[in-house]
Amino acid sequence: MLQQHILRLSPWVGLRKINVSYWGWEDASPFTNTSLRWLPGEPSDSGFCAYLERAQVAGLKANPCTATTDGLICEKPA
Repeated sequence: MLQQHILRLSPWVGLRKINVSYWGWEDASPFTNTSLRWLPGEPSDSGFCAYLERAQVAGLKANPCTATTDGLICEKPA
Protein backbone atom coordinates (compact mmCIF):
# COMPACT_ATOMS: atom_id res chain seq x y z
CA MET A 1 0.00 0.00 0.00
CA LEU A 2 1.34 3.42 -0.94
CA GLN A 3 1.58 6.03 1.74
CA GLN A 4 0.46 9.54 0.94
CA HIS A 5 3.37 11.98 1.11
CA ILE A 6 2.47 15.08 3.09
CA LEU A 7 4.26 18.22 1.94
CA ARG A 8 5.72 19.94 4.97
CA LEU A 9 7.93 22.92 5.48
CA SER A 10 11.27 22.48 7.14
CA PRO A 11 11.58 23.54 10.77
CA TRP A 12 10.36 26.82 12.18
CA VAL A 13 13.37 28.77 13.48
CA GLY A 14 11.70 30.88 16.18
CA LEU A 15 11.41 34.00 14.03
CA ARG A 16 8.15 35.97 13.77
CA LYS A 17 6.96 39.06 11.97
CA ILE A 18 6.26 41.62 14.70
CA ASN A 19 4.99 44.42 12.47
CA VAL A 20 5.17 45.52 8.83
CA SER A 21 8.95 45.94 8.75
CA TYR A 22 10.23 44.16 11.88
CA TRP A 23 11.04 40.48 12.36
CA GLY A 24 12.10 39.29 15.82
CA TRP A 25 13.10 36.15 17.69
CA GLU A 26 10.91 34.52 20.33
CA ASP A 27 12.90 36.29 23.07
CA ALA A 28 12.00 39.63 21.38
CA SER A 29 15.55 40.29 20.17
CA PRO A 30 15.76 41.76 16.66
CA PHE A 31 16.56 39.66 13.59
CA THR A 32 19.83 41.04 12.18
CA ASN A 33 20.35 38.73 9.15
CA THR A 34 23.83 37.76 10.38
CA SER A 35 23.54 33.98 10.53
CA LEU A 36 20.45 33.28 8.42
CA ARG A 37 19.37 35.01 5.25
CA TRP A 38 16.09 35.27 3.41
CA LEU A 39 15.66 33.44 0.12
CA PRO A 40 15.25 35.66 -2.95
CA GLY A 41 11.82 37.31 -2.90
CA GLU A 42 11.46 36.81 0.86
CA PRO A 43 10.19 37.83 3.28
CA SER A 44 6.89 37.79 1.46
CA ASP A 45 3.48 38.73 2.77
CA SER A 46 2.45 35.07 2.83
CA GLY A 47 2.97 34.61 6.55
CA PHE A 48 4.24 35.81 9.89
CA CYS A 49 6.67 32.98 10.74
CA ALA A 50 10.04 32.09 9.18
CA TYR A 51 10.95 28.54 8.19
CA LEU A 52 14.05 27.01 6.66
CA GLU A 53 13.22 26.08 3.09
CA ARG A 54 13.71 22.32 2.65
CA ALA A 55 15.36 22.53 -0.77
CA GLN A 56 17.63 25.43 0.19
CA VAL A 57 18.48 25.04 3.87
CA ALA A 58 20.62 28.19 3.76
CA GLY A 59 17.59 30.44 3.37
CA LEU A 60 14.41 31.50 5.13
CA LYS A 61 10.88 31.59 3.79
CA ALA A 62 7.86 33.38 5.31
CA ASN A 63 4.74 31.25 5.74
CA PRO A 64 1.66 31.19 7.97
CA CYS A 65 2.41 30.25 11.58
CA THR A 66 -0.20 27.51 11.31
CA ALA A 67 1.69 25.70 8.52
CA THR A 68 2.53 22.02 9.00
CA THR A 69 6.26 21.66 9.61
CA ASP A 70 8.90 19.08 10.38
CA GLY A 71 9.48 20.46 13.88
CA LEU A 72 11.24 23.54 15.15
CA ILE A 73 14.72 24.70 16.05
CA CYS A 74 15.44 26.00 19.56
CA GLU A 75 18.45 27.67 21.11
CA LYS A 76 19.95 25.94 24.13
CA PRO A 77 22.13 27.78 26.66
CA ALA A 78 25.78 26.69 26.56
